[in-house]
Amino acid sequence: MGFGKQALPQYGEYVAPSPIPLTIPKDSCASGLKIYEGATFPTPRELTTEEVDALIEDYKAAAQRLKACGFDGIELNGCHGYLLWELMSPAHNQRTDKYGGSEEARLNVPLTLLKAVREIGGEDFIVGYRCSSDEGCEGGLTLDDMRRIVPILVDHGADYISLSRGFAGNLKIQYPSAEGTMVEVHSKIKEVSKVPVLSPNISNPATGEKALAEGKVDMIGLSRSLIADPEWPNKVKTGNAHIIIRCMHCNTCLVTLFSEFKIRCAANPNAGWERFDPQYWPPPRIPIPPVKWK
Repeated sequence: MGFGKQALPQYGEYVAPSPIPLTIPKDSCASGLKIYEGATFPTPRELTTEEVDALIEDYKAAAQRLKACGFDGIELNGCHGYLLWELMSPAHNQRTDKYGGSEEARLNVPLTLLKAVREIGGEDFIVGYRCSSDEGCEGGLTLDDMRRIVPILVDHGADYISLSRGFAGNLKIQYPSAEGTMVEVHSKIKEVSKVPVLSPNISNPATGEKALAEGKVDMIGLSRSLIADPEWPNKVKTGNAHIIIRCMHCNTCLVTLFSEFKIRCAANPNAGWERFDPQYWPPPRIPIPPVKWK
């Protein structure tokens, strides 16, 4: 659904549920991202009701295309400050139309999308919803709020919940300096969810295994760990976890990405250069014989 008010300048016009600019407070940023502290982004233009209606239709059209292409499912990205999250959050959404005001109105877009994607995909189509367990800002959604909201998302068609934390105004909890620190918070969401819950920020297989064994979450997300070592799953599978190249949580990948460079990684010098390395090239396609029409 877009970047919302935390978009970078290269992405064009700033639009959001309400004309509230993003500010990044002092001492709120994670390692490597301190350069953004104290910044105030441009005041976004408030989306009209008709524009939000059109965004919903665009999203439904995208789901139809993915279904037609043979995908098994999709994940709606409504986490840490993106537009879907901003529509849900009272800290960012102060609208007075059908998409703002009460919690029910603020959930209008996510619930409409979940229902629509479920109808488009059918019962066998996997529909995930990504959201934050808590926002970490004044007036934002709290863990108690999300413990109430997640079951509603599930009742409207989510097959699993993929969790995050924070937003651009609190990057310390969105990108913590140590791995596995989200698990304890996310276990509180699992307590109220009837579907599997995924927690990210895992780099050590033992940390993930412990979280799963203790029933705190149902799945783990790797993300930056796969940038540091794309062979992470294969090394775990073959009993070679001891040679995994670990993510250092330095956020070099994010700094280079935000600076419009190709992604780079302090732990993996090959990151961003894969197209020049044959080991990452896809296998050659099997020639398909021409069809002979009668």
